[in-house]
Amino acid sequence: MEVNTLTLKSQATLEGARERALAFRVCRPHPPARLKPSAARGGRVRTRTAYRLVFGIFAVLLVLAVPMALTGSDEDRRSALGLLFAAAVVAGFWWLDREFRVKPRRMASEDAGARLGLRPSGDDGWVRAIGFDLLRPRGTLQDVTNVLEGTWNGEPVATFEFRWANEDLERRYSCALVRVPATWPRLAIERETGLTRLARDAGIADVQTEWEEFNRAFRVWSADTRFATAVLDGRMMEWLMARPPGDGFEIAGGWVLASTTQVQPWEVESVIRTALAFRERISSVVHSLFPSEAAPPRPDEPAP
Repeated sequence: MEVNTLTLKSQATLEGARERALAFRVCRPHPPARLKPSAARGGRVRTRTAYRLVFGIFAVLLVLAVPMALTGSDEDRRSALGLLFAAAVVAGFWWLDREFRVKPRRMASEDAGARLGLRPSGDDGWVRAIGFDLLRPRGTLQDVTNVLEGTWNGEPVATFEFRWANEDLERRYSCALVRVPATWPRLAIERETGLTRLARDAGIADVQTEWEEFNRAFRVWSADTRFATAVLDGRMMEWLMARPPGDGFEIAGGWVLASTTQVQPWEVESVIRTALAFRERISSVVHSLFPSEAAPPRPDEPAP
């Protein structure tokens, strides 16, 4: 009798933890429409902020070294040379990264976008403000870059690249956005990983389907389980199972996000096609259960 009582108490505790975890996920506040990029990142550092820090270090070392070299003793001059050398190394790494990685990729992205009818976006804040789970704060370095937008084959689309990193690893993604009805609830579909399995074991629930193999392969979360179930019909699940492991999909704020392991700038059209293919496989049942309405304004555009 005592064993049964303990078992019932343990089950009740686990169920309570699961309910609290699910409530947190569903009720988690979304970023406000005019959210500044820095406000969503907490202690994370963007690449251009890191560049400013590097430039600041270079300037400080230079300011310290010059007076020592001009007016100091022999020992001060040797120290000044060391500081100047350190400053030159810092500046050299910054210049090499900018000239041989960042700048060529930006130019290649803009050239590829021009061929697709897309133009560079002046700001990445509107992408962050949509509140995609992919862009949630994590790691010590995050950046949204090479944002392109426009109309492709009659479709309003946008593309961008996203990177996050910490001391041990780095992840880079190529992403595309296409429109969906603004009334549709939030939905995130990503491949199962070690971390998502740990979260599930800890009681953080996700949406389960009738296909157990799919449940083991993917983590699915939605603010509306009925919506997720309607989207994930047999045809959609078979298509997702056949996708490469790096692909992920989300719906939020009137947009579909398709993300994949970073591709070359001239291959971004394939990511747009993947986003459209995902949208095209959403059944008519979803449209009947969640009727369309006018698309919302972009987060960086003022309300009329």
